[in-house]
Amino acid sequence: EGGGYVRRGPCPPEPPEVLVTERAPQDDQGRVVLSVTAKRGDSVHWEVGSTPPTAASAKVENGELATDEMRVTFIAVDSTGQVPTGNHFTWENRLRVKSETPYRDGTFRLRLKAVPERGSKLRYTFDGSDPKLGGGAYDGETPVPEGTRVILAVAENSGIYSRVERIDL
Repeated sequence: EGGGYVRRGPCPPEPPEVLVTERAPQDDQGRVVLSVTAKRGDSVHWEVGSTPPTAASAKVENGELATDEMRVTFIAVDSTGQVPTGNHFTWENRLRVKSETPYRDGTFRLRLKAVPERGSKLRYTFDGSDPKLGGGAYDGETPVPEGTRVILAVAENSGIYSRVERIDL
């Protein structure tokens, strides 16, 4: 019966999904403008960090969210209730290290800044070793020891690491 074809009833609807793209690149403070849309849903809700949002969480307005947070978690919702709520999606910001090595009073000085800065920690080495493993904690401008040729620095925030920045003198 059915000519060799399998007959199936209607398939359940696919749950909503969140689509996130960077609409504007990260600025000097680590702020990013995200384009956020719902596929098979009519609204997107968000929470800072990895906490799964609910329909009661803050709503993305006009399909855009500007943030300097390290993580934002989204969920798409179909307010009609015809489609069950889907899985959440966590977006992660990029972390960068900015550096300066001004020469003053007969020595180079190291200045570091993490972007985004809030909550970030910086580590550095003067001997070329991995700053993630044994680097000194950066807490302000530091004199560079004489004879140093390479400084390595890294930033960390909420378990997200920047790439290791190489600073040649």
